[in-house]
Amino acid sequence: WAGHGMLFSPLLGLSFFGWVVQTAFFLVLALVAAALMPRQLRGVQRQLGRKPWASLGWGALAFFVVAPAILVVLVISIVGLLLVLPYGLFVLLAYFFAATGVGAFLAQKVLTGFGGKQNLMLAVTIGVVGTTVASRIPAIGPVLLVAMTVFGSGAALLGVAEWRRGRREAAAALAAANAAAAAGITAPAVITPMVQTSPVQAAEATPMPIQSPEAGAPAPEPPAAPAVPEAPTGPAAPEAGEQPDRPAT
Repeated sequence: WAGHGMLFSPLLGLSFFGWVVQTAFFLVLALVAAALMPRQLRGVQRQLGRKPWASLGWGALAFFVVAPAILVVLVISIVGLLLVLPYGLFVLLAYFFAATGVGAFLAQKVLTGFGGKQNLMLAVTIGVVGTTVASRIPAIGPVLLVAMTVFGSGAALLGVAEWRRGRREAAAALAAANAAAAAGITAPAVITPMVQTSPVQAAEATPMPIQSPEAGAPAPEPPAAPAVPEAPTGPAAPEAGEQPDRPAT
């Protein structure tokens, strides 16, 4: 294997040069995916750590049943023939992303075991290099690639399901908050108003105490009655029984 598998290959010529080209191409593609979709890659790693056997089951279902069934349906249909090439490219990219997530997960485990910190780019780099090296092992390499793809595909599906469930819960919480806010607007709570009087108004409203004359202070004099105007003066009116004076003739 060292002399014939690593140094020479009928398809790639010098196998070492072919491995370098393959590793460089996959490494650039994986680093671009890690830069554009870091949360998705971390989601795949998280699902692999939490639910490894569920990832294996869902990945096997998608890899061996769902994906081939969709391809068969596209091939036997007339309109679907136009989608065979885009579908095949999409599936290859999805499998590459899944295998990259598994390789990064294993590399991160090794880094953490040696006291390293969480570093997605470094884990992706080590994972891609290790995967391309493992793929060159006779008979075992293809099996390892298929296993990594199956595990990664299942973990990616579980991550998508968790993301959709989180979106539904967030939408339900937002709808409940909006309903509560609308109920608060239509039926406002009864608020008791608190009236606070100013010091000037309080002083005006408070009656002044009146001291009695017995206390030693003079009582206030009552207000004088308004003056009545006197009648105009003129000749006095004759009394009853008295004859008025007549002018002398």
